[in-house]
Amino acid sequence: MIELIALVDATQFRSDAAAADRLAPITDAQVSRFDDALVAIGAVRQRRMLALARREIVIRFASLPADERHAAIAAHHLAGGRRLWAIESRVDVDDLQRCLCAYLESTGRIPTTLPPPEAPVAIAQSLDGPRSTWAGDGGIGSRHLFVLRDEPSITPLVRAWIASSPATSHADARDITPVVGHFATDRPARTQYAPTFAQAIVGELRPGASAAFVAEPYWMFGRGRPPADDLARVVSSFRWALFQWNAPVYDRLLAFVCDDEALAIRFEKHLEDFDVAPISTFRRVDALRGVAGGLTVSEDDAFGEIAFVAAEHDDRAPWLVLCAYGTPGHWWRAITMRLQPQFLHFSSIGGHPLLMLAFRNVDPVTWRELWSRLGHDDNVAIAAVSGRVTAGDLRERLVRVKNEVSIDNLRYLAGDRGWAYAHLRGGGADEHWVLFFATDAAVTARVADFAHRQWPAQARYLAYW
Repeated sequence: MIELIALVDATQFRSDAAAADRLAPITDAQVSRFDDALVAIGAVRQRRMLALARREIVIRFASLPADERHAAIAAHHLAGGRRLWAIESRVDVDDLQRCLCAYLESTGRIPTTLPPPEAPVAIAQSLDGPRSTWAGDGGIGSRHLFVLRDEPSITPLVRAWIASSPATSHADARDITPVVGHFATDRPARTQYAPTFAQAIVGELRPGASAAFVAEPYWMFGRGRPPADDLARVVSSFRWALFQWNAPVYDRLLAFVCDDEALAIRFEKHLEDFDVAPISTFRRVDALRGVAGGLTVSEDDAFGEIAFVAAEHDDRAPWLVLCAYGTPGHWWRAITMRLQPQFLHFSSIGGHPLLMLAFRNVDPVTWRELWSRLGHDDNVAIAAVSGRVTAGDLRERLVRVKNEVSIDNLRYLAGDRGWAYAHLRGGGADEHWVLFFATDAAVTARVADFAHRQWPAQARYLAYW
C-alpha cells in the first residue's frame, strides 16, 4: 500500500514525462499486488479506479518494447484528456490512508506496546554534524527583565502599574507624551496592546534622557546588534520600561526592564498581586546569553542541524518528530521506510487526519533529507527533542500538543531536563524561523553561537526569552 500511495503521489497531476517515468516500469504483476492490497483493506472505490488505470496504461502498452513504452505512455498521458484526468483526480490518497490505518488497527498490526527505546544510544553513531565553540555562563549584572504574555488578562496589571507611576510617559517615533489618564482612552490597553506598544515604549524617562532611538526601524533586536545592547539603551534612558518583546514568531510578549533592585522587587510583588506568571524572569543580568533558555532566530539553510548542536553533550540520540496531514504529499514515505518509528499516533486537526511519528537514532543523511523540504505544502519534519525525554513522556506530550508550535508547547516537550527545537514558517516567501528552548541555558548559548556563525548577526534576527 505504501508503494501504491507513493506511485500515485509521484504521478498525480505531474508532467507527462515525469508521470511516464514512474508508470512505464509498472507490470501487470505489480498491479495485481496493488489490487490484492486494496481488497484486503476494503478500498472498493479506489479499486475501481485502479482497474481503469490498469486498462488505460498497463494493458494498452504491455506489448511494446521497454524502450518505446516510456514515450508512448508520455504521449498517451498528454493526449489522454478528460479520461486520464478523471482517473487520476478520483484516486483519493487520504481515503487509502484511512482504509490502511483502519485495517492495521483492526488486525492488531499497530503495536500496542512501545519498542524499548530507553537504552542509551551513542551520539557518535547517530549524529555527525556541526559543533559549537562557545563555553561559559552568564555573569552578575544590574538589569532585571520580566517577560510576560501579551494577553487580555494582564490589562488590569499594566493599567494598575502605570496608575501607580505618575511619571510614566509614552515614547514612539512621533513624540513623548504623559500616559496617565491617556493610556486608557486615546491609547487603550487592547488585546495584544498593538496600539500602545508597537514600536514604542511606556516607562519612566530619566531626567534629561533621550528616547530618540525609539524612532529607529527595528530599534529592538536590530540587525547587527546583540539583544544586550538594546536592553542597555532602554535602561540608560528609562528608570523602568514596558515594551513589546519581539522574540517569538507567533506568541506576543511584553517585557518589563529596570536596573533598580527595589523596583524589580516591587514589580515582582505586583505580578503576584494580579496572579500573573511571567514567561521568564532574569534578575541581575547584563546579557541574556548564557542565562536564557529560550531562543528565536531566523534560518535559511542547514535546517534541522541546530539539533546536532543541542545534542552534542546528551548521552542519547535526539528524537525526530514528523507530522503528516495530507498536503505534504508522500515523498517522505520512501525515506522513512528505512527507519523504525519508536511510536506513532493518529489524530486530527481542523477536521483533517494527522499522523505523528517519532524516530530515534536517525543517521545524518536521512536526518537532513527529512529536513530538506520546509514549504507550506511539503513539510513533515516539525521538531527535534532531547533524547533524555522518555518515549512515554514524549508520546503523551505530542498527543496533547499535536503539531502546534508555541513557547508553552516547546517547554512542555523539553520537560525538566531536556531541550526542544521547532521550525516555523514566517509570513513572507522563504521566511523560516527557529524556536528553541532548553532547560539548561548553556545549551541555548551553544545553539545561539552556532546561529551567529551560520547566519551572521548583522543579517539575522536573534532574540532570547
